[in-house]
Amino acid sequence: MRWLISLLLIAGTLLATLGFARTDPREPGWQRKTQVNWPLALGGLTLMGVAVVGKIVARRVRPSVLEQDLHAGEEIALQRVRSWIEELVAGADQLRQMELDNEKLHVWTARIESLVHGPMAQLFAHRYALASRYGGAILSHVVAPVSEAERWLNRAWAAAVDGYFEAARAAAETAYGRLCEVQEQVQALG
Repeated sequence: MRWLISLLLIAGTLLATLGFARTDPREPGWQRKTQVNWPLALGGLTLMGVAVVGKIVARRVRPSVLEQDLHAGEEIALQRVRSWIEELVAGADQLRQMELDNEKLHVWTARIESLVHGPMAQLFAHRYALASRYGGAILSHVVAPVSEAERWLNRAWAAAVDGYFEAARAAAETAYGRLCEVQEQVQALG
């Protein structure tokens, strides 16, 4: 489907470009203005419009992994959310236990990045699917505290990079505490 959308967009761009092109000044009867070949221009713009609409429809039609799970069954979706939260808690706990100094800084910050861009990003990407199934309360009881934990992890990363290792450890500890609270909230859902 993607290749078809790309092909339509390219073909539409070429046709529209040809339709709005200036003529060669060496041609007999040349006029100094843009001459529009309306069939080509409108055909190209139509193809481009179809490609854009196709892209929008393709995004809306393709359900997310969590939405597929929600349709398959509530328990499967809840298990996926629990696994993301468990992964976050385990990662934050590892972060708390890791040594932090100039030599281990890269490993420490890479661990934070893997948490923020991994399970945390997955949870945020599926927040509306969660809200549609469990109601708006899930946003305040689960997603908001995870968002707060993300801010604490970002503070830990920034403090570590700036050389404030104690502040980084304190921020990581706070993030771990928030994630443990979220884990309890998620366990209470089922």
